[in-house]
Amino acid sequence: MESSDWYYIVGLILLVLLLMGPGMWSQNWGWGALDRVVAWFEKRRRKR
Repeated sequence: MESSDWYYIVGLILLVLLLMGPGMWSQNWGWGALDRVVAWFEKRRRKR
């Protein structure tokens, strides 16, 4: 992919998050998913 494609994809994701608003992230699944992603990255970093 070209870099302009990545800008479009990242911008689209940010727009969706902005439209969903902070109320959606206050739900358990929003912050829980974020915590799982962070834990996954930390676990991978510890293995190295």
